Amino acid sequence: MDPSPLVQQGIAAYKAGNKDEAVRLLSDAIRQDRDDETAWLYLGAAIDDPAKKRQAFERVLSINPDNEKAKNALARLDAGASGSTASASGTPRTGGARVAEKPKAGGQMWENLSKESFTLPFRVQGAPETVTLPSLIEMGRTRIQEAINVYVNRDYGTYMAQAQSATMWDAVFTAGVGVVAMGVAELLGRIIGWVFGLFIFHPSILALLLTPIFASVVTMAGTAAGFAGGLYASKYYLDNQGIKVPLPQHAMYFALIFLPLTLVNAATTFLSHSVGLFLACLLPFLAIAGIALALYGWFLLKGAFDRVYGTDGNRGLITAAISVGGWIVASAVVSLLFGIFRLG
Repeated sequence: MDPSPLVQQGIAAYKAGNKDEAVRLLSDAIRQDRDDETAWLYLGAAIDDPAKKRQAFERVLSINPDNEKAKNALARLDAGASGSTASASGTPRTGGARVAEKPKAGGQMWENLSKESFTLPFRVQGAPETVTLPSLIEMGRTRIQEAINVYVNRDYGTYMAQAQSATMWDAVFTAGVGVVAMGVAELLGRIIGWVFGLFIFHPSILALLLTPIFASVVTMAGTAAGFAGGLYASKYYLDNQGIKVPLPQHAMYFALIFLPLTLVNAATTFLSHSVGLFLACLLPFLAIAGIALALYGWFLLKGAFDRVYGTDGNRGLITAAISVGGWIVASAVVSLLFGIFRLG
């Protein structure tokens, strides 16, 4: 059976080196036929994200377990994740996932960690069966790059294509990078600030250990709750408006905007805790910059939602406001918890 016109156009774009256009066309073809083996195969070749590559090639094998090109592509991904240079022949050029370079010091330890795979402690639709440390690092780097590209270039076409082909794992992982960044910033910032403050704020080792850890956990919980609250509240609004959109797709739209906001917030949190006394004169500027970034993020989200959900009754604007509002509410809850436990 010959490929559909969309698949043929996607293959042509891929072979011409236009991967973004190939992903868009092939994703459109897959939405028309979820069992299009050729579309999934070349989508896996065109995508740079190793996790998404794996999902695409695994989908090919679920459609046709005898597809040798998909088997070989998965073998190459496994070899790349373990630091091997071995490759299989007869597969579309996948571009190859970059593996984090091993540091010179402690190289053997890093090599062992790179080869060690582990199972995720939770199940999310689209998540791989096992992951490795290099694959997680590469996925995080890719997500940050994609999200920053949205802010810098406002490329709605690529942005929407990324979301429309996303699984729930893609959205959860993207938001999770920001959640972890917030927790790490809270933890390290408080410890460094304690040292720079000559131990006057928490004179005991127990306080040094427990207070930053608890603050970090509360911050991550609040940030994650903000993402989930904004996501489900806006999804509920869309359902009531008669707009039936897959949750993974809607979640990815929000996650790509959510991630840069949390990264900037994490940087501000780290600086305010670690060298807060030196930043006193900069706080008004940081506050203004933070508000400006939040408004810009809302503007980008509104632009995407206008294109996807329409502008009737200000639907895109309201959906974006509900999404961002959920995060703001959760931040207020976190501040309240800090006050209750005297951690602020």
